[in-house]
Amino acid sequence: MAQAVERTAREMTPQGVANSLDALGVLPAAAAELSPSSRKLMEAAAEREAPNMRSDERKATLRGCGKLNLRIPSAILDRDSSK
Repeated sequence: MAQAVERTAREMTPQGVANSLDALGVLPAAAAELSPSSRKLMEAAAEREAPNMRSDERKATLRGCGKLNLRIPSAILDRDSSK
């Protein structure tokens, strides 16, 4: 899974980002295989796609970022703080 994430992170849709982060968050073996560059790619993908995410995608992204200790996209933080 880690290799697939690295190959596709630049083209992921909001749903792809959310699903990938959520899955990596519950698959410790796959998460352990993420290289530092893959982690940065996923952070960048989440930041890029966050403004277009539905609420369920935002929740999955937050959950995955929390489990993986990744930076939470600012667009999600801004949207959640405006409620």
